[in-house]
Amino acid sequence: MDDSTLQGLIERQEQILDRNIEAIASVDSKVNFAATIDTALLGVIAAVVPEPSAVTWDQILAALCGSAGCVVSLFFCWVATFPQTEGPGSLIYFGKICKRNASEYREAVLACGPAEYLNDLIAQTHVNAEIAAGKHGAMKYALGYLFSGVILWAAAVAYLYRG
Repeated sequence: MDDSTLQGLIERQEQILDRNIEAIASVDSKVNFAATIDTALLGVIAAVVPEPSAVTWDQILAALCGSAGCVVSLFFCWVATFPQTEGPGSLIYFGKICKRNASEYREAVLACGPAEYLNDLIAQTHVNAEIAAGKHGAMKYALGYLFSGVILWAAAVAYLYRG
């Protein structure tokens, strides 16, 4: 493979890696949205539940049912926030770079040729694609439980507020 072809592959792979990193970052804004709404909805439930001395079993059941979607949604927000980041040794990923001291990293970078760099990019792109897929999958469940749980939440708030 000639140098211009190799350089073209490197540039293309860097663009793909950048898109994967953007996909990962897009989940973080959705996590903020979902976690904020979940927390607010749980706060409303907590505000309308009677004092412990006055609460009845049916009110406890209503509060639990109304909170369930938010709690499960928060769990999936947590999963999306803390993805698996273990991957192959790399000269690109900060988690692997920091495991070397500065001189070891410098030596490894200087010894890395274009073909090795391309292989590192390919491996990192694959790892980041797995991370993005996992985060987006968790976020899909978080939003699904949030949106579907709003129906039970509204019913629980209405029931508890009347109580």
